[in-house]
This record gives sequence, C-alpha cells and structure tokens, in this order.
Amino acid sequence: MEIDFHLETLYADVTIPDGPAVLLQAYMPNPGEVLQGAGTDRDFKLLREYLGSQAFYDLKDGRESAVRAAKMSIELRRKGMAIKSTIDLLIAQTAIDNDLYLLHNDSDFDRIKTVSPLKTWE
Repeated sequence: MEIDFHLETLYADVTIPDGPAVLLQAYMPNPGEVLQGAGTDRDFKLLREYLGSQAFYDLKDGRESAVRAAKMSIELRRKGMAIKSTIDLLIAQTAIDNDLYLLHNDSDFDRIKTVSPLKTWE
C-alpha cells in the first residue's frame, strides 16, 4: 500500500505560499474511516503515523459554521449554480473559519468562491 502523498506530482506548477497555512487535507470527520481501509497491520501502522503527522482543522463555530455552509449552497442555487457535494461546502467553510488557503482541483470550490470569502491557492 502506497501512502506517500506526491504533492509535487499533483501540483507540479504550484508554489506553496510561505505565509498563511494551506488546507491540503480533505475534510475527515473520522480518521478511522481511512484506517479501516488498511489491508495489513503494517499498512495500518503507516497510515496511523501519517495521519498523526498531519494538521487537521475543524469548523470553528460548530452548528453556526454548518449554517453558513448551507447559506452558501442557497446563494449558489439562487445564482443558478449547483454544488455536487455537501462535503465541499464543509471543506470550504473549514478553510474560511480557519483563514486558510484551499489548494484544490475541483470546480465546486471555484463556484463557492463567487459567494464567499473562500481563498484558494491558484
């Protein structure tokens, strides 16, 4: 099982900023979901070590943050744009709440930017 995350391969032409943090991890409410995918004890150990080395961010205001994410969805629908994933709205709100840049390859986030203060690294 290969767990190396080759950021330079995925984003070869992207320079990571020195200033504010960049949100690279996907929204993961339960790391156990990733760990249960390990096929061997060795893989489990490697995944657990990797996840333990990563910074994870949460919604800052719990339900109020979730409400703000839902409002983004409503505003997008009013503009005739749809978001494919509720999780994308929560990822965006997590980045907003924590004043992070979001590095992505998903057009949902480009749409979310039109109705929110989401900052993306381009």
